[in-house]
Order: sequence, then C-alpha cells, then structure tokens
Amino acid sequence: EVETRIQGINRDTSSARGYMKESKFVLVPIPVSNPTVRVGLTLAGIYLHGREQLEEEGPTTTTGLGAMYTSNESWLVGAFHDGYYFNDFMRLGLAAGYGELHLKYYGTGNDSILQENPLDFKATSSLFLPKLLFELPWDNVYLGMKYMYVGIENSLDLPGPPEADLPEFSFRTDTAGLGLVGVY
Repeated sequence: EVETRIQGINRDTSSARGYMKESKFVLVPIPVSNPTVRVGLTLAGIYLHGREQLEEEGPTTTTGLGAMYTSNESWLVGAFHDGYYFNDFMRLGLAAGYGELHLKYYGTGNDSILQENPLDFKATSSLFLPKLLFELPWDNVYLGMKYMYVGIENSLDLPGPPEADLPEFSFRTDTAGLGLVGVY
C-alpha cells in the first residue's frame, strides 16, 4: 500500500511539472476585438505529445496550428513545434507563419494631416523562427542558436479620383538575424 501511494505522489508531481504520458489535443477558440483589425476569431489547435517510456524528464513536446480571420478581411495562419528530446538534453523550437493584415496609416505625431482621413494599407507578412538548444553540464542551463526571418510587403492605396488610376505604392522589408541564446 505504501508503494502504491508513493507511485501516486510521483505521478501527481510529474503532471504538475508538465510531464505527460498520454497524447492529447486541445482546440482553443480566441475572440479578437481590436480597433486595428476589428472583430474576428483566432482558432488554435495544440497537440501535446505523449512521453515515451524511456523519456522520463523534461517538459511536454507540443505542436500547434493556428488561424485568424477578422471582419476587415485580415487573416493569419501559422504553425509551431516545441520539442524536448533525449531526456531534455536537446530542445528544438520552430515557428512559421503567413498572413495579410489590412490596416490604416494615421501619419506621425498628434497633429498629422492624416488623423481624420487615414490611408489604407496592406501588410503581407511571413515569419520563420527556428531555435536549437543543448543542455550544458549544469542543471536546466541551455545554450544554442536562434534564427529569425520576417518579411513584409507593404502596399499603400493612394487617394485620388477614380479616373486618375493612381498606381499602388508598395515596398518590401526583410529582416533576418542569427544569434546565441541562453536559457536558465
């Protein structure tokens, strides 16, 4: 009977630390209400991977997908994976996303001439974010690399009479970086 109680306590503390033996799927609806993109819904699905018998340590590996759509026709899709491998010796994180946001440009400063009549613009964006960490000889100390890429194509609708047929003004911004990451 004592052994059964101890096993129950171990099971309870393992689940409290994020350890999980069985796989589970969680679906999360998130309402969106924001003056920038108006109202909509984000839907996220998260898969919590079950633990292998040999893997007794480390947080639960998760994989997820998400999508958002709003009343001003802005939308985003994305995926992620946070993996913990070899008894939490190696951690792998991946995230990727793509979307189109319909926004308004109000100018800069409090007295902008665009304050009352903002310009409509569209930002088509992509994101890629991998991360790889390895545990150092000290408990819960990790060191690794992280890369980040964000690409945005901005398109601005210029006002004018319909007969003017003004061209769409657009420009692209690409940002990328590679860096050293430490986690404790």
